[in-house]
Parts: sequence; C-alpha cells; structure tokens
Amino acid sequence: MSIYFGDKIRNARKAKGLTQKQLAQLINVKNTAISNWENDLNKPDPDSIELLCNALNVPVSYFFESDEGYSSIDTQLKDIDFALYGEVKDLTEDEKQDILDFIKFKKSQRKE
Repeated sequence: MSIYFGDKIRNARKAKGLTQKQLAQLINVKNTAISNWENDLNKPDPDSIELLCNALNVPVSYFFESDEGYSSIDTQLKDIDFALYGEVKDLTEDEKQDILDFIKFKKSQRKE
C-alpha cells in the first residue's frame, strides 16, 4: 500500500492534534492550501515543505521515504508508530498484532 504525499501531511497533522486551519496559521498559508495538499490536488513548494516539517516535527525524509517493505501489520501501525515516536518498531510481530487487536476491541466497545 502506497501512502500519498497528502496522506502523510494529514497523518502528521492529526498526530500533532492540529486542524487544517491551525496548521495553515502555523506556516502562514491559506487553509485551502493545506486541504489541496492533503487531497493531492497539488504539492507544497520546497519552502512550504520545510515549514511543514518544522510545524509537524518530522524530518524531510518523512514525506519522501517509501512505504515498501512494510508488512501488513507494520503498514497498519505506521501512524501509531509515528505518534509514539518510533516505539512500535521494536515490537515483535505478535506484539504488533496484539496492539491491532486491542484497537479493534476498543472500537467494538463504542458500537455497543
């Protein structure tokens, strides 16, 4: 599964708990720019990428690294790992599956 540039912006923004409007204010662009980037309608220029990295506390490589080589479980946990600053990478496959199962369990409790 390939994650698009816009998805990476959205994931990092949400991990920081920011709205599109808040992120736009932090980097001094219109919130429509953030929306357009997240929906892959266009891409930020290099200066905006640098501002995004600073505002979202991610390295530039975050936006350009490939998602290939991740197992299904790793792909599913990638956003969680980002939010936990790399804590997931040292887990075994069984521990990763336990986390996914727990998340599904917690979601199922909301529906009851």
